[in-house]
Amino acid sequence: VSNDGNALKYASDLLKADKEVVMAAVSNDGLSAYSYCIEYTLKEFNPDKEMVMTIVSKIGDALKHASDEWKADKEVVMAAISNNGKAIEYASDLLKADKGVVMTAITSCDNLSHFNYKDDVLSFASDNLKCDIELLYAVYFTEKENYNQDEHSHRFACWTAATAVRRGNKNWNNVKIKEVIEKSKLRYILFLNQKINDSLYSKTHKTICNMIMNEFGEKYFCSFGQAAKIVAIYLKTRLMGNQEHPLSKIIHPPIDSVLLRNLSKVSEEFKDFKNKTWTAFDEHEYAEVLNKIRAWSENNQKDLWETEKYWSPVDI
Repeated sequence: VSNDGNALKYASDLLKADKEVVMAAVSNDGLSAYSYCIEYTLKEFNPDKEMVMTIVSKIGDALKHASDEWKADKEVVMAAISNNGKAIEYASDLLKADKGVVMTAITSCDNLSHFNYKDDVLSFASDNLKCDIELLYAVYFTEKENYNQDEHSHRFACWTAATAVRRGNKNWNNVKIKEVIEKSKLRYILFLNQKINDSLYSKTHKTICNMIMNEFGEKYFCSFGQAAKIVAIYLKTRLMGNQEHPLSKIIHPPIDSVLLRNLSKVSEEFKDFKNKTWTAFDEHEYAEVLNKIRAWSENNQKDLWETEKYWSPVDI
């Protein structure tokens, strides 16, 4: 077995139960997850952690044959995904919800130069992590400067967002806003290919808005309300006409003086909107207004985007 691990198949039951013999078999190079000695050891031998680590550190996807105990062992799973990121498919649900574990699986795909498996890896992550902006960035970022349709759309969306939000703010300009949008990694949420609910999107939205605020810094102060409008206008520009995208119906409307003023005329529920200053909204004030709009939309059996009927370009 030191020469050919799969020769273990022909050993006696007594020798198949000998740890030294089995370890010699699985220590061979050139084995795969489907090699007899690998499957036998993980499924039937009841291996200890040392043996499991020996196997998965060289053959990551052999984790599929391991017991639930080892699939839930973080050290074992990290060894497996460091060898082959796609092995995260076989990890426990708890570890699939661990951002550090998922990030390791994504970055280890750089070693699989023959194909890019990063988007596959992200598809195995928990629902909460599938829309994590940093993980999306790790999967889809490229240093290539190709001017393609995605870049074309991105630049136009930066311009529309900048134009919509910088009115009345002399410290901001299009260059600064584009720089902030790019540093916030906002564009990468568009690569999301899984349906998500309002709660998960709001979590990601909050993260992006805080990144935008931090990028502006004290010199160019940006409120949560202003950051949210940048996000709304950018994403709506990018997704114009693409109603099939998972985000198309849950992106927040651009909450500004135009929408607030017009909504205040529509329902008593919104009568206090006309007195609110969106550019000063903090996270909690923004959430309070958004939740009222969302509740009204649901009560009237409308999608959230339909409230933008009252966001008229004529009033801007």
